[in-house]
Amino acid sequence: MSTNFFNRERRWLEVLLAMLIFGWLGWRLMNTGSLPDDVPQNTEDSQASQEPIAAPDLLMEKFDLTAFRTDIGPSRRKDLGQVRKWNSPIRIKLHGKNISRYRKHIGNIADELSRLSGLQINIVDVNDAISPNVHVHLASLQETEALMASYSARYQASPFGKNSVCLGAAVSKDMRIYEAYAIIKNYYSEKHIRRCFIEEIAQTLGLFGDSEVVHPSIFSNDGPLMERLPLNDKILVRALYDPRITPGMEREDVMEIARELIPELVRRVKAEGVEALYQR
Repeated sequence: MSTNFFNRERRWLEVLLAMLIFGWLGWRLMNTGSLPDDVPQNTEDSQASQEPIAAPDLLMEKFDLTAFRTDIGPSRRKDLGQVRKWNSPIRIKLHGKNISRYRKHIGNIADELSRLSGLQINIVDVNDAISPNVHVHLASLQETEALMASYSARYQASPFGKNSVCLGAAVSKDMRIYEAYAIIKNYYSEKHIRRCFIEEIAQTLGLFGDSEVVHPSIFSNDGPLMERLPLNDKILVRALYDPRITPGMEREDVMEIARELIPELVRRVKAEGVEALYQR
């Protein structure tokens, strides 16, 4: 009887040991078999395809509020009658102590926006002969105040957003954006900083206004601290940079195109995935 007891105990121990071994092997496979962080593209596209997509009518409302309104403070907004956008390559220069640690993150943002817009968007190194036209700063409080004063004097505009975690502006001529800047304050959390890089760089493309009609979205004063561009916002960027929409086009004409374009983009994304939005 004691022999049977020990045999049963041994079998239970063997089963338990096998479960522990297989559990450990599964954990190892999940952690060592996944793609590394610096090669995230297919994984991100797969995640994006699983994100909730807002209804087309809400996306059209969001597009209208984002492309034809600009925030000039926490409670002040200015309506825009014509669309502003780039029609030339974008060259980003990074400024500030420790900003190099975010270079890969910013590079991923630039690549994604390039594919959506069809524009060439690159980071300019210090030794490059080509001059930048977008300046991205990671700055202290004192540096932020100095930068805001400098940019305000340069563009003859009043400073705004000094109490924000991040801020930026784009400058246009004949509704063609030709220069922009973004300032991200370096004394906030890592998540705030990474989200700010996405928001400010994306907004320099011509999507200036924040609204709460669609979530998730970085063009918003609310919501989670995301580290990549949400699918809803990818649809907005792709819509703005549709070849039929040109700099200086009147709002009514743009929205007439958007009412046809945005529902079609939503259908294509649902059928084909995020790749359906890419123009490059």
